Amino acid sequence: MINEINDMRDIDKLHDTVESVVAGFREIRELFRINYPEFQNHKIHLGLATMAFYPELEEKCREEGIAIVKQDGDNVIINYDNLKAF
Repeated sequence: MINEINDMRDIDKLHDTVESVVAGFREIRELFRINYPEFQNHKIHLGLATMAFYPELEEKCREEGIAIVKQDGDNVIINYDNLKAF
């Protein structure tokens, strides 16, 4: 999805892609609860790991409480400041 964006001026396409990624996380979270009822009382923590983040996607993940795992040179940065339990 995000790899389809070749021109950063195409903000509408980027916005739609960011929204679809976050909507996918919401769907996964709900499907997990349905498919694994034995974990109904457990907390779920979500994270997104990628080699490159668009600032818009990173901000949306923070807003939604999704942890961010990204590469910075030879290091891996994990940002879970706004991590929410679902």
